[in-house]
Amino acid sequence: MVFDSKCKEIICDLKTFMEKEACNGLRFPLIQVINRVCKAVNTSASTVKRIKKKGFVVLSGEGSDFSNPQKRRRSFPKTEIEVGRDDFISNHFHNYHIIRKESPTVKRLLVTSKEDN
Repeated sequence: MVFDSKCKEIICDLKTFMEKEACNGLRFPLIQVINRVCKAVNTSASTVKRIKKKGFVVLSGEGSDFSNPQKRRRSFPKTEIEVGRDDFISNHFHNYHIIRKESPTVKRLLVTSKEDN
């Protein structure tokens, strides 16, 4: 299992908290679970409560795992080309390399396609 940097930081905070408790005794009574977790992983009570709620949903089988929402890929609009035009475009693009010996850009292709029509 590979841990990301945030997970490693939480594990380090937890280890430090446990070491302090081993030397100095309990900082919070065992009954105050949320306070102990907050101090152990160095986060707020609302975050712990939100994760606790999500844990109940995951364990009951109603929800998925603890994954974060991922960035969605932007979909680009598709343009349909007429049957006769696709041959013209591919030939024009191919001939651009052979005849003009240049790299075709959209601007250049538009200018030369207007000239050819």
